[in-house]
Amino acid sequence: MKRHKAQTSAILIILVIVIFIGVAVTLLQLAKTVSKEEYINLYTGNLLRSVLKTDTGHTQPECRKVSDLLACAFFTPTYRCSPEEPPCLELANETITNYMSKFDMIRKNFNYLFKVESEGFIAATDSGIIDIKIGDERLDIRRGDSLCRKQRCWTANDVIQRTDNGEQYILKVQLIISKR
Repeated sequence: MKRHKAQTSAILIILVIVIFIGVAVTLLQLAKTVSKEEYINLYTGNLLRSVLKTDTGHTQPECRKVSDLLACAFFTPTYRCSPEEPPCLELANETITNYMSKFDMIRKNFNYLFKVESEGFIAATDSGIIDIKIGDERLDIRRGDSLCRKQRCWTANDVIQRTDNGEQYILKVQLIISKR
């Protein structure tokens, strides 16, 4: 009888070890390292969303987040978030330039273009059509001589939606980055 208990215990221990090794091998096969391309693509998307959701420090609803500030720049470009601040359009340009310069990876290794366009309507002031492009405009894919035609670029897209007097308006936001 005792001999069978020892054999049963040995078989049980071997079975547990085999199961443990099987689980370890399965987990190692599932664990995939992210390639550099995938990493930069994820970084671009997360950077765009982070910038849009960043709190500007203003208390007015029109200026609370960077996305609010961009909407303000298109819908009420002359609105001032505070008396000592420039109008929304200028403040949006300054704020995005400031935030983008804080990201070391972008500042040291990449060129970028932060672009905001209206979709389905034209936003304009007395000075002309409102078009926000911050950064290296040579990355604009619409240009015939775009750098993105010659080298690898990564693009992230997002939208800002606003409703005004029952009408829905959409702003398309795009971040394009490429290696220097």
